[in-house]
Amino acid sequence: MVSRSASLALKAAAVAALIAMLFVPSFGRCGSAPPPPPPTPPPPMPTSPPPAPAPAPGPMPAMTCGNCVSQCYRPCVDDIPKKCFVPCKRDCERCHTSAMEDCMSRSCNGPCTEEYCRSNYNFEARCRSECSSRNCRDCTLSSEYKCRFSCIDYCNATNCMNPYP
Repeated sequence: MVSRSASLALKAAAVAALIAMLFVPSFGRCGSAPPPPPPTPPPPMPTSPPPAPAPAPGPMPAMTCGNCVSQCYRPCVDDIPKKCFVPCKRDCERCHTSAMEDCMSRSCNGPCTEEYCRSNYNFEARCRSECSSRNCRDCTLSSEYKCRFSCIDYCNATNCMNPYP
């Protein structure tokens, strides 16, 4: 017969084998179980629709053609002095300078001074055409005419109320 210690060793080996068959294969083949998936978030709460976009600005209040022309005309005629009077003044001053030089180059009863020339030499007659307001007035009138009609054309093109014919 088998000795008692052998029997005990056999039982211990059988228990170890049983434990090995039950636990060891599962440790080798399967990893730890994955963590459970995170809970799904609840569906989003229904939101109110986004606010409607602001309506496009409406057309500008219609302007009468008379007001449009007035607003256009003033800046246009404000430029006329630079355009007309400055060149007219320059031409007049050139004529006066030339007339003064002519007077002073003459032989007078004594030296011809500026004072003598101013009092005895008719600059206005000599420089009448260069200094006449007529030349400047023609420039001014034609420029005003151009301003008026270019403003009427501009305002009629912008569809003002009560357009000019």
